[in-house]
Amino acid sequence: MPTINWILNVVFALHTTMDMPQRLHEVGLAIVVSICVTKLFLWLLPPKPKAGFGKPKSTPVTAKQRLISVSLIGLGLGFLMIVDLVSGAFCMVPVIAAATQTSRKAYLNVVKSRFVTQVGGCAIAAVFMLLIAGYQSNFILYGLGLFALIYAITHKIYHDQGPHQELHADILLATMLPIQLYMSNSELGLSNTFLRGWELSCTLGILALFYFLTTTKQRYVTELH
Repeated sequence: MPTINWILNVVFALHTTMDMPQRLHEVGLAIVVSICVTKLFLWLLPPKPKAGFGKPKSTPVTAKQRLISVSLIGLGLGFLMIVDLVSGAFCMVPVIAAATQTSRKAYLNVVKSRFVTQVGGCAIAAVFMLLIAGYQSNFILYGLGLFALIYAITHKIYHDQGPHQELHADILLATMLPIQLYMSNSELGLSNTFLRGWELSCTLGILALFYFLTTTKQRYVTELH
């Protein structure tokens, strides 16, 4: 999160006319408010203790893995700095998540799961926008619709079991972002939502292509030896 925060601020400083000191102040204030709200709800609704929950295991990282991570993140940031593509800044989130993995299997799993959650979240947001079209200025209908959508996803988070349970929280975030960023009283935000989904699909496709190309090369080198 610190990395993506830094990247977003750099991109917005280069390609927009935003008042960056004011923006940094707003980001800091939003972080403080989020922490307070989270603490309040954890106090009001304490989570159930999970059996067998422990600290994550530390995995040794080689210099080669560090180089690959820095290269992927650096190339992505360099592309955003060269091209005036502010909307693509959010695509750095899956890039960072994939680049910081310590194994090829974990890398591919992150790419697959991010495709389901991020692109799927854009699709859910687009469906919600179409259903609420013409009524987004009606506060009551909009609030009820948004509440029903959030409740449906959080219900799955609470009741679903197994490896897919962790995906629902990311789906909730990926669904809420387009709605909050692009939808307004006079604009549905469908075009921006579709653009976001397309950019994420291209980014994740490039990451998957990078994996398969390097896997094929590694297999070829192994066969030669």
